[in-house]
Amino acid sequence: MSTHLKIVLAEPSTIIRNGLEVLLKQLPGFRIQLIESTSADSIPENLHIHRPDILIINPMIPGYLSIAHLKEESNNSSMKYVALVYTPIDQE
Repeated sequence: MSTHLKIVLAEPSTIIRNGLEVLLKQLPGFRIQLIESTSADSIPENLHIHRPDILIINPMIPGYLSIAHLKEESNNSSMKYVALVYTPIDQE
């Protein structure tokens, strides 16, 4: 029996999104439903419509506000958040 996970992937890079999709769908014991958000504008709508289990977000996405704002916007207290950082950034 496999666990179904809905994941919103907020990442502007097609290469990164496609690579993560391949890796996530290969996880044994999980059925992954991936919803892609290529811009910050589409994230709140996808969180509201799909009510995902996990949000994987690149905090460097142009227009990104904050996790606190997304938590408030989504009204989904059980959702987990993962920051996808693959470039050096300032701690602030």
